[in-house]
Amino acid sequence: MRLAGPFFVLLLLGMGAAMLCGQSVMRSQPAIPEQSRSPYQRGTDALKKGDVEAAISNYTISIENDPTNNAGAYAGRGAAKRLKGDFCGSLVDLNRSIELSPSTQSSYYTRAWVNLILGNGNEAYSDAVKLLSFNDSNHLVFPSHVLIAYFGLRQAKRDTEADAFLKTAFPKLFSGASTTQVVRYLKHDLSDEQLFAASNGTRAMIEAKTYVGLDQSLSGKKESAQVNLKWVAGNSERRSYEYSLASAEIERISGSSAAKAIQR
Repeated sequence: MRLAGPFFVLLLLGMGAAMLCGQSVMRSQPAIPEQSRSPYQRGTDALKKGDVEAAISNYTISIENDPTNNAGAYAGRGAAKRLKGDFCGSLVDLNRSIELSPSTQSSYYTRAWVNLILGNGNEAYSDAVKLLSFNDSNHLVFPSHVLIAYFGLRQAKRDTEADAFLKTAFPKLFSGASTTQVVRYLKHDLSDEQLFAASNGTRAMIEAKTYVGLDQSLSGKKESAQVNLKWVAGNSERRSYEYSLASAEIERISGSSAAKAIQR
């Protein structure tokens, strides 16, 4: 049956969506006024935009409104403080988040990185092992979790345990990740130059030079470590974990060198 023009228009307006020129045209949804959004929502939006101060402020309001049932706000504020460079403050918030919600993997992941950045090797290892336990049933693990655990042990001067851990974890690694090649380097299957040659793209190179630099630093090869870590600091985003770790390790190397100079 042929539809008359006015009737067809009314029918179209009454539908939730229509197909015009092969595309679905949906009714637009009204924007939610900013003032009606919760402090937690505003904090999350600010964090996504990189507005660290606004994120911290809004998460703080959310925590003050509900301090005992707000693991997400503590985790968000901990993440924001990490981006600000307040690693100790970040650790305090992440600890509280995990106390309130012990099964939230993202909090363990961020805390593992923060501990590694601060040089808290044993704590970084414990957090990474916890992350690995969440994924153990899948029989595949992410190389980043393995690397945090490995370098946590290295920072804690538990090198023999670190090598044994790496050997056990390697067969379970997710092979598609670029950081799997870093693990091969740490197992001495690849040289640093071979690893760099196999790193396609800036992101893969940042990962490679971060972990090679950290390995060199912990092995006493301070000059080579600084070359790689300074490259990372100059080529990675300031909000990245690699930037924070490289910058912290450079400071540790500089502090160690200054202490040795004083002793002489």
